[in-house]
Amino acid sequence: MANVEVRNVYKTFDSVEAVKNLSFHVKTGEFFSLLGTSGCGKTTTLRIITGLEQQDRGEVLIDGKEITSIPIHKRDIGFVFQNYALFPHMTVKENIEFGLKMKKISKNSFDSKVRDILALVGLEGYEDRMPKQLSGGEQQRVALCRTLVLSPKVLLLDEPLSNLDAKLRKKMRIELKDIQRKIEVTTIYVTHDQEEALSMSDKITVMNRGQGIQIGTPYEIYEKPASRFVADFMGQVNLYKGRIVQKIGSEVTIVSDQTPDIKVLLTLEEERDYTEGKQFLFLIRKEGIEVLDKEIKGRTDVDSFIARVQAVIYLGSHSECICTFEGKKGQITFRLPASLRSLELLRTGDKVMLGWRPSNVALIGKEGEKYESES
Repeated sequence: MANVEVRNVYKTFDSVEAVKNLSFHVKTGEFFSLLGTSGCGKTTTLRIITGLEQQDRGEVLIDGKEITSIPIHKRDIGFVFQNYALFPHMTVKENIEFGLKMKKISKNSFDSKVRDILALVGLEGYEDRMPKQLSGGEQQRVALCRTLVLSPKVLLLDEPLSNLDAKLRKKMRIELKDIQRKIEVTTIYVTHDQEEALSMSDKITVMNRGQGIQIGTPYEIYEKPASRFVADFMGQVNLYKGRIVQKIGSEVTIVSDQTPDIKVLLTLEEERDYTEGKQFLFLIRKEGIEVLDKEIKGRTDVDSFIARVQAVIYLGSHSECICTFEGKKGQITFRLPASLRSLELLRTGDKVMLGWRPSNVALIGKEGEKYESES
């Protein structure tokens, strides 16, 4: 096991900055994800760590040792590619043994190593099968075995589940995380899938245009986005602009031309200027909004507002309802569980009472800061 540090790394292809001043630290045994859209620099970062690309500036360290000058085969890093890269003319056993042969490990241990690693991923008895005889999930596990059998200090995974169907991806997330936890290997995982990163990671770096926009736990990334880009990218939010008109204790009131007056419960770790007149972006998450039977009066822990239904979209497990606030420019979208039979309860043109707690609203940043230009 090892810890990995990326310090102020830059990489340019022609005139395109693929990676720009990127820094992060992965602790020993941690599952760390690079999350972002296609072209944000996450795969380039992975290739720099493994040695397949050379950074223009910056450092990559493993256990405190700079590795840029170390050849790929001596870095003790395992890399699982997006397309698995199995040799089609070799059996499962021969594919797994390939790396052992390249490292000139004693052949006497081959059989036991192959057996043990296949047992770890639940593929006992698959030694003599050819890649074409395997499902996508089985091929993915063989590719993982071929890397893990070498006991690398660091495991790099480049969107290894992207070729699988949605149901199998969810199953493989659990299996992959379970394997990583058992062998306690330091893992850096590249994905564009928000749910994948949230469900598997100990820490996440959200990337955009070659930069690390925010680093944090899945909870921090989802619940406390540091910028408009992160909030919008993670999805399931309503984003608005407004200004503070009142601050009492840990609660501020924001006025917006897009929504009714909104109360926000501040968290203790936030250190910003919340004086009256300051402008902020704020979000309300879809899952934090409820349909109320009647207006809530006299309670400070819940806000309630009247809105008009514009559309109800049935999505199977839930429905999404789009509403407008009367006298305001903004729309608000919220989720309704399927159990509420939302298609029968709400129809276009209906008035509806909505409620949410101030703790379900979050301030992102001041309007006009870098957050506006990120998206």
